[in-house]
Amino acid sequence: GYRQDSRNLDLSFLTPDYLRSFDGLMLMTNGNLPFTPAQRQSIVEFVRGGRALVGVHCATLTMYDYPEFGEILGGYYLRSIVPTDMVTKGKVGVLRVEDTAHPATRMLGSTWPLNEEFYEFGRQAWDASRPTENVSAVGRLRILMPFTRDRVHVLLSLDTERTDLSDLPNIPKGDYPQAWTVNAGRGRTFYTALGHREDIWA
Repeated sequence: GYRQDSRNLDLSFLTPDYLRSFDGLMLMTNGNLPFTPAQRQSIVEFVRGGRALVGVHCATLTMYDYPEFGEILGGYYLRSIVPTDMVTKGKVGVLRVEDTAHPATRMLGSTWPLNEEFYEFGRQAWDASRPTENVSAVGRLRILMPFTRDRVHVLLSLDTERTDLSDLPNIPKGDYPQAWTVNAGRGRTFYTALGHREDIWA
């Protein structure tokens, strides 16, 4: 269903009882899905109560208006560092493996060159006095819960010293995490920005 317009999705099945039958929930979603307030809260409580959340790629474009979700996910999308047209042209970024012992990254070595769309996450909350700042490049959504390394355990980040940014003049060298874990109450979250390309997602 990830190719459908979110307004056409019938999500009425998602109840606390339904969620209790699973150990984890995986989201590759985009935009503010038509969840009721009770459904949104049930997802947060599902994770905080001891279950798992896996967020893939554009999951950080989900539930922008619900900071409690941003807390368990780790952050929200600000913009693409390597946009989709550059992915199509074969642009390669070099990922730094920040945790070489974690089960999700231990097979990668210390770096991983990859043709993929990479993200930057909002590090400041939206402020009404600066209405055009801290909004997502896709959807112009207000970032209400900023990303900070203090709340997550970063697994992968874009190595801007090893990645050629000369064709990306609006991207300064800096810190661009791309995958992390979050301890959320008694539960856990794993998020990866990777997954734009269908073969990477598969």
